[in-house]
Amino acid sequence: ILADEPTGSIDTKTGSMVIDFLLQDCRDNGRTLILATHNPKLARRCDRTLHLLDGCLQCSNHPETGSGKDFHFLHDPD
Repeated sequence: ILADEPTGSIDTKTGSMVIDFLLQDCRDNGRTLILATHNPKLARRCDRTLHLLDGCLQCSNHPETGSGKDFHFLHDPD
C-alpha cells in the first residue's frame, strides 16, 4: 500500500483511525505499507523509517541496526 500523507487533510481522530486500519491491515494480511509523512509521531509507529536529507536516503529503525536514533546513509553522498 502506498500512502502519501494519508492523514494530512483530516482531523486527528479520523487520522488515527485511518493509520490504525492501514497498519492492522498490513500486519493481518502480510502487506507492506509505504507511508510518506512529515508527522514524526506517525513515523514512530512504523517498523522502519527512511528519511531524505539533502538528497540522501538515510535509515533508522532498521531490523539489523536495532536503533531508532542513529542514522546511517544507504547511499554515501560523496
